[in-house]
Amino acid sequence: MCSSSIQGLWLELETRAVYNVTASEKPNHWSVTLVDFPTSNQCIFEIRDGGKGKQLFPMGQLKSMQPYRLSQGLGSRPTRIVWCSDTPTRQRQRTWDKRVQLWSSTLVQLTYEFENSVFQLVLRKLTGEVISTVAMDLDTSWVEARVLMIPGLKDLLSKARKLAFVSPKGDVLTRSDDRRPIGDIVGFGGGDDQKPGKKQRLSR
Repeated sequence: MCSSSIQGLWLELETRAVYNVTASEKPNHWSVTLVDFPTSNQCIFEIRDGGKGKQLFPMGQLKSMQPYRLSQGLGSRPTRIVWCSDTPTRQRQRTWDKRVQLWSSTLVQLTYEFENSVFQLVLRKLTGEVISTVAMDLDTSWVEARVLMIPGLKDLLSKARKLAFVSPKGDVLTRSDDRRPIGDIVGFGGGDDQKPGKKQRLSR
């Protein structure tokens, strides 16, 4: 199992919790964040790759629990992995599934493009199908961007779908990202002199 394949979104089958695994600043470490869009976003586990292979270490209130070892995860990019922890009384197991199309939430992938030098936020389904495109300024905050996105999402919202938005890097956005500019979220880090076109700020 290659290191990059551990990153991304996973559904825990035993609890139905959704986790987002991202690389940590420490070498061979990954942060495991509980995704409860849009309410909270807290670190629950840390994955460490050491002499015993990958292990899942509980964090925060769960820190007193024994770490889990990766017992199953065949192939370089498995769609399902199993963590096991041996306790004095029984073996505990956590099964993670990466087949996101089976989840109850509708995931919307964010990408971008420029049309006539105007920045366009592109909303796509995981299949690659474009849902809508929205013109906005690169400095538009995430909370403002969501308001601009509503008309293009009416079809999904009318079906009472729970939406989760995923950045090009695979991060699930939450309310903690509300003040972040959309340019930063999609990974367009150019300075003002590098941004094509005239800025079109939201009218208030």
